[in-house]
Amino acid sequence: MCAARAGRGRFQRTGRRVDRDERRGADVSRYEQILQSATEFAVIVTDRNGTVTDWNTGAERILGWTAAEMVGRDASRIFTPEDRAAGQIRKEMEAALGEGFGVDERWHMKKGDERFWASGEMMPLREDDGRQVGFVKILRDRTDQHLAGVRLEELQGQLAQAQEAGGVGLCTVEIATGTLTATPGFSRLYGLPHLDTRPADDFGALVIPEDRHLVSSDATRRTGEAPTDVTYRIRRADTGEVRWIERKGDFQRGGDGRPVRFVGTARDVTDQVASRRRQDMLLATGDRLRDLTEPAEIAFVACEALASALGAGLVGYGDVDPLAETITVERDWTAPGVASLAGTLRFRDFGSYVEDLQRGETVIVRDCETDPRTRDFAEALKERHARAFVNMPVIERGVFVALLYVSTDRPRDWTAEELAFVHDVADRVRVATEKVRGDRALRESDERQRLALSIGEVGTFDLDLSTGFVILDERARAAFGVLDGRLVTQGEKLGAVHPDDRAAFDAVFRAAAAGGTFDLQFRTVGVDDAKVRWVALKGRVIGGARFIGAVLDVTERVEADERRAVLNAELAHRLKNNLALVQSIATQTLRSAPDMATARTALTERIGALAKAHDILVVGRRDAGDLRAIVASAVALHDEGGRVRLEGPAVLVGPKAALTLSLIVHELSTNAVKYGSLSVEAGHVEVDWSIADDLATRRPTLTFEWREVGGPPVTPPTKTSFGMRLIGIGVSGAAEGTSEITYAPEGLRCRIVASLTELQADDEAPGGR
Repeated sequence: MCAARAGRGRFQRTGRRVDRDERRGADVSRYEQILQSATEFAVIVTDRNGTVTDWNTGAERILGWTAAEMVGRDASRIFTPEDRAAGQIRKEMEAALGEGFGVDERWHMKKGDERFWASGEMMPLREDDGRQVGFVKILRDRTDQHLAGVRLEELQGQLAQAQEAGGVGLCTVEIATGTLTATPGFSRLYGLPHLDTRPADDFGALVIPEDRHLVSSDATRRTGEAPTDVTYRIRRADTGEVRWIERKGDFQRGGDGRPVRFVGTARDVTDQVASRRRQDMLLATGDRLRDLTEPAEIAFVACEALASALGAGLVGYGDVDPLAETITVERDWTAPGVASLAGTLRFRDFGSYVEDLQRGETVIVRDCETDPRTRDFAEALKERHARAFVNMPVIERGVFVALLYVSTDRPRDWTAEELAFVHDVADRVRVATEKVRGDRALRESDERQRLALSIGEVGTFDLDLSTGFVILDERARAAFGVLDGRLVTQGEKLGAVHPDDRAAFDAVFRAAAAGGTFDLQFRTVGVDDAKVRWVALKGRVIGGARFIGAVLDVTERVEADERRAVLNAELAHRLKNNLALVQSIATQTLRSAPDMATARTALTERIGALAKAHDILVVGRRDAGDLRAIVASAVALHDEGGRVRLEGPAVLVGPKAALTLSLIVHELSTNAVKYGSLSVEAGHVEVDWSIADDLATRRPTLTFEWREVGGPPVTPPTKTSFGMRLIGIGVSGAAEGTSEITYAPEGLRCRIVASLTELQADDEAPGGR
């Protein structure tokens, strides 16, 4: 724009007479009319000092002051205070004089101290002869456009920041040329130095071969068949690292419908892909863990999955001894060529970080050579494929109980998401392994309880007092004579109590219902089999609703007590007999001995034999458990000439059977001396025994036979003596055992058959509790 000329464009609002001719006066009037009609522009004329001389209608509209208010005033009034202080109007005047114009793009002031953004120029005002007489400043209110531009710049800046933060890059591919225009963020995703444009093939070449079918090419872009939304892998140009890229875009088409350019966005989704894969791995691993029953297998499967997700070379899980500061690993996962760490390891052999673990802090080592906790142990760690590693402690109730470790053979930065993933896996492994161990302990406990109940033959019952139904296990059903697994009512159970014991039962039950313990031994009459049994029952009423407890069939014990009473009576009887026998032996020895020395010797030997027999009968010594020794000791008193012949295999029997058998043999030998084959010189006794499986029970049984030979004729007694009744009980008293005495003319015979298992039972001997 040229400088304004005062000769034709100059006008005054002061009323001065124009000293030009009428033609020039008409031109001035016309220019003034044009100037005043340009209301979109503020035209301000000043003298050389900056005093306003003219102020058009546009200036009044834009700035708010009237011409009367501004003419004669300093034009700097329209500048902001800071620009006035900086002498901005003078700077514009100097620029206008030096360069012909001064650009004016800044904030200005309106009347009322309101700011607006003005866009304009200042030019020198000259006479026709070129003499500078003032300045003309022309400006427009561009506040809206300026704010929009500022907002656009802000949005562009925010977009750039968002692209930077989100790893997003923008690109445009001109299909005709194959040229790609990229933002810096797009170039950064691929690890390429940024250029505004480069061949699209430069980026395509970085896509790994397995994924190249997913990206566009010149041919597919020209036809519009190129995929628009894809996810693929690249190998970065700068680091060689494989990254996942998600690209979305669309084609812009020309008037003929054919693609002219492709516009798209791309972002790095490696972390998201890894996160999805880790979540999928967790789900799949969780399914696998549910089917495993060994803690070591659970840990191995989890470690294998973790190694796959993180690209680690060594992953393991182990239980920690916090006092010894050791970890025991049963089985870890290792990459090919990596040595296992299975076994027990000391934390202090690999660094000074065990205190951190004990506090529950995750130990994160990017490089063992530079980390102050591990650099003195770097060689040992590198030998174990642990250049970088994570140790994730498991803390329970404030105690360091387990550890999950992940390591690689090169330095590595561990992301927060990776650490959270390791923590999640560690917790899952701990829960799964402890559940398996807990389930196993519970099974073993149940098995021990069942075994204890089985060995003790204890049954259990659970009576619902509201319904009257009682649940009995197998042994409880047997104790009450219930032949099947049906539910039994309380009425049936009470009906099974022997009538003679019902009163005692009811009294104890009432006490239990009042909060006491039911503890009673009584007789039952089988619900289904009507068999009489002795049972011991102990239980408690729980919450007033259930009566639970245990029951033991003690029939055999009661019968054993009865047999013990018989045996004790027999012992008392035998003791009297023995005293009488001692007297008889002494009398006979003294009568038949030729001198006192012979009598002393014979009497000592005979009393010793009697004492040995008495020891077996009363004490039931365990060193008398051999059947041959038992029989030999029992007959020794009456077998001076070896007339009792023993034949049979070596058999050990329990104290109870030894006592009973001793009494039986003693009774038989005593009778043989008095009335049988040992009462005459030519007579003798054959004793033999054998073991064979019972055809019915398929259990081993002992058959014991006593046969008298060469004695006087035998006739059955008219009544059964106490001793013969003892023989009739048999050796064990078991229901499946038998005892038979035959009074054959040629000699008495006794045959006893008993279960070998019961004969060898370690029952208490008489005189026990």
